[in-house]
Amino acid sequence: MSSLSCSTGSSKSKLDTSPSSPLSNEKTEAIKKLPKWCDKSAISTIMNCHNKRTAAEMNCHNFVTKQFIAHKTKNKKGFKIATKELSNNQLGPNCGKNGYGATAVCKK
Repeated sequence: MSSLSCSTGSSKSKLDTSPSSPLSNEKTEAIKKLPKWCDKSAISTIMNCHNKRTAAEMNCHNFVTKQFIAHKTKNKKGFKIATKELSNNQLGPNCGKNGYGATAVCKK
């Protein structure tokens, strides 16, 4: 049987195969348990490969993160008010009555 090798194809430039990223203990133990005919150095290289994100992908991720934070801070005060009102409704004399549940509080 032939040994395994890393077949990255055209995306070879996007892979990080630097030896500076160490293998975890689980991966090291798994490599030690492989049969003798396996190329353990090639397999460890494959296990260290991961796709790097492009500039466009990083921009998209940063935009989504910033928008999520902006949305969260914008609606934080209203969420606190609604949560407090719902809690008061559930603990007070209006518990179980129509018009005082979560749907009614959200519609306000």
